[in-house]
Amino acid sequence: MLLRRREDGRCGITAHAVTTAGAGVNVSTTYVSSVPGVATVSASGLVSGMAPGTATIRVRASGSGAGFTPTVRLDSVTITVTALPYALADLVLSPGSVTLPSGQWVTLVTQATTAGQGVTVRFGMQLTEDTQGQWRQVMAGTALAGPRYFTACGDLCPVEQASWSEIQQFITRLNQQDPGKGYRLPTEAEWEYAARAGTTGDFNVDGQTAAALGWINGAALSPVAQKIPNAFGLFDTHGNIFEWVADWYGDAYYASSPSVNPTGPASGATRVLRGGNVLTPQYFARSAFRLDLPPSTTGHGFRLAQFP
Repeated sequence: MLLRRREDGRCGITAHAVTTAGAGVNVSTTYVSSVPGVATVSASGLVSGMAPGTATIRVRASGSGAGFTPTVRLDSVTITVTALPYALADLVLSPGSVTLPSGQWVTLVTQATTAGQGVTVRFGMQLTEDTQGQWRQVMAGTALAGPRYFTACGDLCPVEQASWSEIQQFITRLNQQDPGKGYRLPTEAEWEYAARAGTTGDFNVDGQTAAALGWINGAALSPVAQKIPNAFGLFDTHGNIFEWVADWYGDAYYASSPSVNPTGPASGATRVLRGGNVLTPQYFARSAFRLDLPPSTTGHGFRLAQFP
C-alpha cells in the first residue's frame, strides 16, 4: 500500500493488495480509519486530517473470479496529523478560462447568480463551515472561547451560536494570528457563486436529493464534510447551519446593483445569511434562499473567504 501526498496537502492511499488481475477477475477494495475523528478516508482512499493525533488507515482488498482462487489481503498505514490549516479552496473566477500552475488552482468560468450578478475576482472559500475546534483555537483566552450549544457534537461540528458581530472579532484575531492571508466573510455574491458551482437549480449537484447534499429536517447538528460536496469541493452549503455573509441586506438591492462583484448595500439594519440549517425544510436550504437578521443575533455559523 502506497501513501501519496496531493498538492492540496491531503493524502491518498493507493492499494496494491491483490495479485495482478486478469480478465474476468473482480477486485474490491475498502478502507477504514481507526480514528475517524483524527483522519477520515474516502471510498477511493483519500485521507483527510480532521484533528491532531494518530490514526491507522486499514485497507482490505479481495479478488475473485472464474478460475481464480479467492484472495483477501489486509494492509495498513499509520499517519500522524500534526496541524489543521484552514481548508480554503482557491477559486479563480474570471470571464473566461485561465491557465495557472497545474494542481494548485481550480479554473472556473464566471457563473451569474440568480439575480444576474457575476463574480469576476479571484478569491478563496473555506471548504467547510468553520468548526467549533477552529473557533476555540482562535478565540482561546477570550470570553467567546467556551463550548457552544451542541456540545456533544464535538470539534468537527460547525460553529452554531455566533452572531455576525462576534465573527468579526474572530476574523480580527485570526488575521493577527495568521497575518497576510486576508481572512474575511464572503460577499453574498461570492457565497452563491461558490455554493452553486456552476449549477442553476435549487441544489448544487444535479440529480442529487437535498438530503444527500446537506443536513435538513433534523434535530441536531452533524460534523462537517459528511455529505456530497459540490463541483468546487465545498461541503454543507445546503443545511446544517445558516451561514453569515458580509453584506447588509437590501430587498431590492440587486435590481440596481453593479452587474459584477456586488458587495451589498452601503448600510442597513440586518445582515444576510445563506444555506439553511438542520432544523429547516429543504425550501430554506435552496441555493437562492436569502435570510436577514440583525448582526447581533446569535445562533448561526459561517465559512471564511480569503483575498483579494
